[in-house]
Amino acid sequence: MLIPYRLRKSDYNNTTFYATRYCGILHLSDNSERNGHTKNYTYHGKFEQICFSDDPDMDPITDVPVDMNDITFAIYRSNIKEFDLIYSAEVSGVTSDQKVDDIHNLDEVSKCKFIQTKLMWTDQNKSMINNSKCMQWWAQSYLANTHDICIGLKDKDGVLRTPVQVVKVKDLPKHQKWNQPFVSDLWTLY
Repeated sequence: MLIPYRLRKSDYNNTTFYATRYCGILHLSDNSERNGHTKNYTYHGKFEQICFSDDPDMDPITDVPVDMNDITFAIYRSNIKEFDLIYSAEVSGVTSDQKVDDIHNLDEVSKCKFIQTKLMWTDQNKSMINNSKCMQWWAQSYLANTHDICIGLKDKDGVLRTPVQVVKVKDLPKHQKWNQPFVSDLWTLY
């Protein structure tokens, strides 16, 4: 989704895709590997643990280790003109006024609003809106049907000392150099 915005060579668009056609269906995959054992990834796992609870009436359980192998993905279906798309995206959490009893019940989960979590170093841009990864976060959130992003600013020790910010995904493209009619058109459909 980011290719039209990143036409210059960079680490962000240096990606190899693998394609296989089976029974008339084209399967695409990138070659990226998830390395959940970096220090930054560990910080993010703990941040998610602090942000989410299994019940809106309970505090999050934060005194247990983070399981870096327990990542939740959702499967989405959409279309572009005559093409049907089925893809997966990582899900950080949902916001709901009541406990979701069965996360495998699609009707129940569909009533919730998806929310992403992102961590930034405080020596990076103070505003997430001006962060260089803003476009990537917007695309991830758009594809994962996420309306809000929960932002935490960590200091050099990895500690959050300021309140967490919640940013509306639809506001990310505003006043960005990459905001083109294509982005506005997508949000109209969204």
